[in-house]
Amino acid sequence: MREAQGKEAGEEAFDDLLDYVSERNAAAGPALKERRDALLDFHGRNAPSTLNTTFLSTNLIENTLRNWRAASGNVKRWNEKKDMVSRWMVSGLLWAEAGFRKIRHAEDLPRLAHALELSAAASAATAASASAPSSRAEKSGLAQCL
Repeated sequence: MREAQGKEAGEEAFDDLLDYVSERNAAAGPALKERRDALLDFHGRNAPSTLNTTFLSTNLIENTLRNWRAASGNVKRWNEKKDMVSRWMVSGLLWAEAGFRKIRHAEDLPRLAHALELSAAASAATAASASAPSSRAEKSGLAQCL
Protein backbone atom coordinates (compact mmCIF):
# COMPACT_ATOMS: atom_id res chain seq x y z
CA MET A 1 0.00 0.00 0.00
CA ARG A 2 2.91 2.34 0.60
CA GLU A 3 3.92 2.35 -3.05
CA ALA A 4 0.39 2.82 -4.43
CA GLN A 5 -0.35 6.18 -6.06
CA GLY A 6 -3.99 7.22 -6.29
CA LYS A 7 -7.31 5.82 -5.19
CA GLU A 8 -7.58 2.87 -7.59
CA ALA A 9 -4.04 1.66 -6.93
CA GLY A 10 -4.61 2.01 -3.17
CA GLU A 11 -7.82 -0.03 -3.34
CA GLU A 12 -6.09 -2.73 -5.38
CA ALA A 13 -3.19 -2.89 -2.92
CA PHE A 14 -5.67 -3.01 -0.01
CA ASP A 15 -7.55 -5.92 -1.58
CA ASP A 16 -4.27 -7.81 -2.03
CA LEU A 17 -3.36 -7.10 1.59
CA LEU A 18 -6.81 -8.21 2.76
CA ASP A 19 -6.48 -11.51 0.87
CA TYR A 20 -3.01 -12.09 2.32
CA VAL A 21 -4.09 -11.33 5.90
CA SER A 22 -7.36 -13.29 5.70
CA GLU A 23 -5.52 -16.45 4.65
CA ARG A 24 -3.28 -16.26 7.72
CA ASN A 25 -5.59 -14.96 10.45
CA ALA A 26 -9.37 -15.34 10.46
CA ALA A 27 -9.98 -12.49 12.90
CA ALA A 28 -7.63 -10.01 11.23
CA GLY A 29 -9.48 -10.04 7.89
CA PRO A 30 -12.80 -8.65 9.16
CA ALA A 31 -10.98 -6.15 11.41
CA LEU A 32 -8.96 -4.87 8.47
CA LYS A 33 -12.06 -4.68 6.26
CA GLU A 34 -13.78 -2.59 8.96
CA ARG A 35 -11.06 0.07 8.71
CA ARG A 36 -10.95 0.13 4.91
CA ASP A 37 -12.16 3.72 4.48
CA ALA A 38 -9.79 5.13 7.08
CA LEU A 39 -6.80 3.28 5.64
CA LEU A 40 -7.58 4.34 2.07
CA ASP A 41 -8.36 7.97 2.91
CA PHE A 42 -4.80 9.11 2.20
CA HIS A 43 -4.82 7.35 -1.18
CA GLY A 44 -8.22 8.81 -2.03
CA ARG A 45 -6.82 12.32 -1.84
CA ASN A 46 -4.34 11.53 -4.63
CA ALA A 47 -1.41 12.55 -2.47
CA PRO A 48 2.06 11.78 -3.81
CA SER A 49 3.01 8.17 -3.05
CA THR A 50 6.50 9.29 -2.02
CA LEU A 51 4.95 10.58 1.23
CA ASN A 52 3.11 7.33 2.04
CA THR A 53 5.99 5.92 4.06
CA THR A 54 6.02 8.96 6.31
CA PHE A 55 2.30 9.51 6.80
CA LEU A 56 1.13 5.89 6.92
CA SER A 57 3.32 5.29 9.96
CA THR A 58 2.67 6.16 13.60
CA ASN A 59 6.33 6.92 14.27
CA LEU A 60 5.77 10.69 14.14
CA ILE A 61 3.24 10.54 16.94
CA GLU A 62 5.00 7.90 19.03
CA ASN A 63 8.36 9.69 18.95
CA THR A 64 6.80 13.02 19.87
CA LEU A 65 4.96 11.52 22.84
CA ARG A 66 8.02 9.58 24.02
CA ASN A 67 10.22 12.68 23.85
CA TRP A 68 7.58 14.81 25.58
CA ARG A 69 7.25 12.28 28.39
CA ALA A 70 11.03 12.23 28.82
CA ALA A 71 11.13 16.04 29.02
CA SER A 72 8.22 16.39 31.44
CA GLY A 73 8.67 13.17 33.41
CA ASN A 74 10.43 14.82 36.37
CA VAL A 75 7.93 17.65 36.78
CA LYS A 76 6.47 17.46 40.28
CA ARG A 77 4.26 20.54 40.37
CA TRP A 78 1.58 20.98 37.73
CA ASN A 79 0.00 24.18 39.07
CA GLU A 80 -3.11 24.76 36.97
CA LYS A 81 -3.82 28.21 38.40
CA LYS A 82 -0.60 29.70 37.07
CA ASP A 83 -0.79 28.14 33.60
CA MET A 84 2.05 25.75 34.44
CA VAL A 85 0.49 22.85 32.51
CA SER A 86 0.60 24.79 29.24
CA ARG A 87 4.14 25.96 29.90
CA TRP A 88 5.43 22.45 30.61
CA MET A 89 3.58 21.09 27.59
CA VAL A 90 5.13 23.68 25.30
CA SER A 91 8.53 23.16 26.85
CA GLY A 92 8.29 19.39 26.35
CA LEU A 93 7.10 19.73 22.75
CA LEU A 94 9.90 22.17 21.93
CA TRP A 95 12.35 19.69 23.42
CA ALA A 96 10.79 16.91 21.33
CA GLU A 97 11.00 19.10 18.22
CA ALA A 98 14.79 19.06 18.46
CA GLY A 99 14.64 15.33 17.76
CA PHE A 100 12.56 15.63 14.59
CA ARG A 101 14.21 14.53 11.40
CA LYS A 102 13.63 15.73 7.89
CA ILE A 103 10.65 14.21 6.11
CA ARG A 104 11.77 12.13 3.17
CA HIS A 105 10.62 13.64 -0.12
CA ALA A 106 9.73 16.93 1.57
CA GLU A 107 9.68 18.55 -1.89
CA ASP A 108 6.32 16.78 -2.43
CA LEU A 109 4.63 18.50 0.53
CA PRO A 110 3.24 21.35 -1.66
CA ARG A 111 1.54 18.69 -3.82
CA LEU A 112 0.04 17.18 -0.66
CA ALA A 113 -1.19 20.61 0.46
CA HIS A 114 -2.82 21.13 -2.95
CA ALA A 115 -4.49 17.70 -2.78
CA LEU A 116 -5.84 18.51 0.71
CA GLU A 117 -7.16 21.89 -0.48
CA LEU A 118 -8.98 20.23 -3.38
CA SER A 119 -10.43 17.62 -1.04
CA ALA A 120 -11.58 20.27 1.45
CA ALA A 121 -13.20 22.30 -1.33
CA ALA A 122 -14.99 19.23 -2.67
CA SER A 123 -16.31 18.23 0.75
CA ALA A 124 -17.46 21.81 1.44
CA ALA A 125 -19.32 21.88 -1.88
CA THR A 126 -20.92 18.51 -1.10
CA ALA A 127 -22.01 19.71 2.34
CA ALA A 128 -23.45 22.92 0.90
CA SER A 129 -25.44 21.09 -1.77
CA ALA A 130 -26.72 18.54 0.74
CA SER A 131 -28.03 21.22 3.10
CA ALA A 132 -29.79 23.26 0.37
CA PRO A 133 -33.50 22.54 -0.24
CA SER A 134 -33.85 20.39 -3.33
CA SER A 135 -37.38 21.18 -4.51
CA ARG A 136 -39.94 23.93 -4.56
CA ALA A 137 -42.20 21.96 -2.22
CA GLU A 138 -39.48 21.95 0.43
CA LYS A 139 -38.89 25.67 -0.07
CA SER A 140 -42.59 26.51 0.23
CA GLY A 141 -42.89 24.26 3.28
CA LEU A 142 -39.99 26.09 4.87
CA ALA A 143 -41.63 29.45 4.11
CA GLN A 144 -44.89 28.30 5.70
CA CYS A 145 -43.09 27.29 8.88
CA LEU A 146 -41.49 30.72 9.19
